[in-house]
Amino acid sequence: GTCTNPSINLDSDNYLYVTCTTPVLSEGVYTVELTLTNLGRVLTAENVVTYSGDPLDGIETMQTFTAAACNRLPEADTAGNNIYTLKDSRDNKSYKIAHLADGNCWMVQNLALDGGRTLTPADSNVTQNRTLPANIANGVAPSYNDSQIYAGVQNQTDVYGSKYGNLYNYPASSATLGNFETLSTITESVCPKNWRLPDNSNYNTLIPLYYSEQDSIVEKITKLQNLPLSIPLPGRYDSTYYNSYEVGFYIARTVPSDNIYGVYSLLINNISAYTEINTLRIANKNWGMSVRCVFDS
Repeated sequence: GTCTNPSINLDSDNYLYVTCTTPVLSEGVYTVELTLTNLGRVLTAENVVTYSGDPLDGIETMQTFTAAACNRLPEADTAGNNIYTLKDSRDNKSYKIAHLADGNCWMVQNLALDGGRTLTPADSNVTQNRTLPANIANGVAPSYNDSQIYAGVQNQTDVYGSKYGNLYNYPASSATLGNFETLSTITESVCPKNWRLPDNSNYNTLIPLYYSEQDSIVEKITKLQNLPLSIPLPGRYDSTYYNSYEVGFYIARTVPSDNIYGVYSLLINNISAYTEINTLRIANKNWGMSVRCVFDS
């Protein structure tokens, strides 16, 4: 279509902004051709086109988020710009999502879906109905076979305001319901439909993009806890609740080929004597760990 209501503005850094309105028929990528004449000055083209409407285009739930919407989202920054909110239709809880520096769209908030419900292919990352048992209480022995969700810290927040969410063991996070002995990558999960657990390679790529190698380990951890990732350190569940404010275990969907009791995870350890960031940490499958979901594009 033809652009209407054009306006041209020159900012203090000599960037020229041209805006106009044009009708589109559907989601997609559109090429904008711009011709400027009689400006009386030389322009340097940067060939950057920004979608200035609502990038979500009316999408309200995690389950109806699309690849086209993900591609429209501008990359989130450390000032908190370009972070959006969607609801999980399973319980109507809201989650912040963002297009991050690795090119993927991520939840930038920990999952807090409670048990005592049935996951279905219509609302979850499963191929058949999966029943999650009710949340467990502090003091319950950890299990490799039974799905366990510890929600005792769900609404607790760190000093940066990031909610802890729930802690899920391997059978709960992977929706395997007892098949803990698998040595293959998890294909189902507790994530919403169209979202999945990250691979260990997803974390291995994403995390180093948000700090400099010259930073100290404490500076790196602080940057991961800040915007746009907002990764809190909720600890883990293992018979009881451990290491609040000090450690974060984020389960991946990848399992080591030689360890039926282990699963890869992102570990952020802020205990003074043991500080580390490990994107390939093998954790026990019976531990309750945090869940972040990535859009399955």
